[in-house]
Amino acid sequence: MEIYKFQKMSKKMFSRKAIILYVVFGAVVFFSWGSSINRFLHFEAAQIRDYMHKEFFEIEASAFNMVHIDTMKVSIDSEGMSAIEETRSNVLHTYFKTGEMNIKKHSYHEVFTEYKNYNTSSKVKLFGMNSDHYHKNKPSFRVKFKGGRFFAKKKINILSPKTRSFQMDHIYNQAYKNKFGGIGINQTPIVLYINNESKGVYFMEDFFDKYLIEKNKMDLY
Repeated sequence: MEIYKFQKMSKKMFSRKAIILYVVFGAVVFFSWGSSINRFLHFEAAQIRDYMHKEFFEIEASAFNMVHIDTMKVSIDSEGMSAIEETRSNVLHTYFKTGEMNIKKHSYHEVFTEYKNYNTSSKVKLFGMNSDHYHKNKPSFRVKFKGGRFFAKKKINILSPKTRSFQMDHIYNQAYKNKFGGIGINQTPIVLYINNESKGVYFMEDFFDKYLIEKNKMDLY
């Protein structure tokens, strides 16, 4: 009888040990797999980042580059600049404190915009949900024009190159346009100046509105 009880207890102990070993083994496999995936994603992101640095960021540091990129100049008063910086700081403070992305709509500020041989009164604000749009030295902007030649009354986004996973969204959109005939959203590299200070290379992106639909020669109905 004692031997039977001992055998039964031994089986239970072995069963518990087996379960613990399986759990530990499973956890090790899971974290190893997760670590491998994480390293792969970081490697892919690094490849994209290196490409972007080579193709776009280095243009800013080159005094005699052979690549022609048009300049957009935005003039804004000190009050507007202070308000923009305060908004940017508040968005990041909230994100670092709570982990919440920005869902608020920001206020526009009066500016004067020059691009190529055109100029017009316009409005500018910060935009974006993810924190990468609010980098101190390179935030993203949205500009709303008040009319005039070339500009009309449309909006554009002025994107920091590293946002949207280094513009992978744009690549997907171009594939969608070319493969399925969908609406294409163009991005044009520009050098952005704010109050005569260079902010480096940005992407001027079409805003999704009636002007984009007309540009793609598509009917609304």
